[in-house]
Amino acid sequence: MLFLLSGAAASGKKTVARQLITGLTTLSAHHENEIPATTGQTRMANMERWVDTALDLEAQGIDLLLLAASPLGELLASPRAPDLAGIAACLLDSAGQHGIACTPSIPSGNSA
Repeated sequence: MLFLLSGAAASGKKTVARQLITGLTTLSAHHENEIPATTGQTRMANMERWVDTALDLEAQGIDLLLLAASPLGELLASPRAPDLAGIAACLLDSAGQHGIACTPSIPSGNSA
């Protein structure tokens, strides 16, 4: 499963992630900046790499927590996203009074 923790710079993604991963041995956390993107094309190619990474981790029984500025739509546009066991997203918005908006888990498109 791929968990997307999305938000603008300085919205608190790393702070939230530190709390989420405490004591969880089946969750691998990564920041999208680990693979630099300089254009929209490389950004989408990188998202596809993260989906591939999540699929590799799933095979080992590990979920991926991806910290990114990318919106959920970019993840869903990845051709292999439907192969994931599930996708869940949370948007951090440090400017609003509510702060966090999360989507429920989206099951795999191949679970029929």
